[in-house]
Amino acid sequence: MEPGLGEARLDDEVVMQLMWAMPGGGGAGALPIVQAHGGESGHGSHQLSAVWTCPRQWWLRYRRLMLLVKENGWRMSGTLIHLALSYRYAAMMEQVPAWVHEKSLDEELEHDAEGLGDAGKARETIATVRDVMREYTWKYEGEPWVPVAVEEQISMRLGDMREARAGEDKSLDDVVVTCRPDLVVRCPDGLLRLVDHKTTSDAHWRDKDMLPDWPEDGGSYRVPWQMMLYLWIARHHMGQAEISGFVINRIKRTKGWKSGRYDMDRHELRIPVTFYEKVPEIVRATVAREREVERAVERGEKPIGLPWACHGPFGPCDYVDWCTAPTNRHRGALLGQPVLKDDDEELPEQKYKIVKRAA
Repeated sequence: MEPGLGEARLDDEVVMQLMWAMPGGGGAGALPIVQAHGGESGHGSHQLSAVWTCPRQWWLRYRRLMLLVKENGWRMSGTLIHLALSYRYAAMMEQVPAWVHEKSLDEELEHDAEGLGDAGKARETIATVRDVMREYTWKYEGEPWVPVAVEEQISMRLGDMREARAGEDKSLDDVVVTCRPDLVVRCPDGLLRLVDHKTTSDAHWRDKDMLPDWPEDGGSYRVPWQMMLYLWIARHHMGQAEISGFVINRIKRTKGWKSGRYDMDRHELRIPVTFYEKVPEIVRATVAREREVERAVERGEKPIGLPWACHGPFGPCDYVDWCTAPTNRHRGALLGQPVLKDDDEELPEQKYKIVKRAA
């Protein structure tokens, strides 16, 4: 169909104007908009670290809200296990949260699994999640944890962490930093601990039947940025002495080929004091960096993409196809836009969608 005969087509200049405009700008309404499920959590740990990892990745994910149309399979599996765990612990609370009664776990699992874009994969993934949860319930039948809060968002003004000093941007004091711990529990010693559920497959340990041994120094959790930020905010609200620390609740989301079971364990983190004390400085410097990227976009500059961020330990960045697309027409096609193309040009299928932040 030719342009002007019933289907609007966007040329490559318009595609770029739409993508790099500031959110809420004049062009944003022309993009395919869908409502985000669950909304955003503001200046959380992942958003804050992303701006240093790759400014373009940060911009696309947290400012343009450009997400995958079809969710990654292993990530969806982890998301659904987190969801099932939240229902398990919420039901154990003395005062059960209202959201538990608003929608059943089965309904939530089916809704979220639609993000896979494949009904067969969705059913298979949900079946695995139920299998994991049966084994989790059996392993922790005499659960020592008493849940106090499940998926509750807490926040803190940057100025309450540390006020601006002379010569610093005082407007940053009003920036709100948020966190949403998977779980807050009271342990047998009477103290509270934050818990983060970590699911993993056997992708990195194909010759292992069980989870890898927990390293003496904490390994990848030796300097746990996310957990340090969560502890800082939680202790601001609940008391320094009340919250003892942070626990990693590990779950292997694939069966051991010898044992036929899902391995699980729990480990309390050692929080490095030298970094923990610097959390306010780190957050302030990071929010200032976000402001720099936003001001650059306002001047008409594009956020820079950093090639070393295109592939990580868990695979490629979600936006590697976008950043390596040879033409703007390819990028328009990746967004599902009807774009102008040459007769012999092959364009990719839609991979991304722009979502609207939930009210």
